[in-house]
Amino acid sequence: MSAVPAKIAGFFHEHPESIETARGVATWLGIPLGDVEPALEALVAARVLMAHRSRATTGYSLTSDSAAVKWIKRLLGRRGH
Repeated sequence: MSAVPAKIAGFFHEHPESIETARGVATWLGIPLGDVEPALEALVAARVLMAHRSRATTGYSLTSDSAAVKWIKRLLGRRGH
């Protein structure tokens, strides 16, 4: 996993109850929005995050899939998070 998706996964791992927009994630992590948006969608495709889509915006949250959450914990543990 590259640096931006790993940082985003780490953010949601540290804040498991949060639902955040791409702009919010970019602001919290200090990463350009143009880098955050494709990384969020890649994490949704990988079933690490869930996308909550409405007409106006999309919010992202950590998956409720326990196997994916365990995978994230192992990944972040190896990266020193």
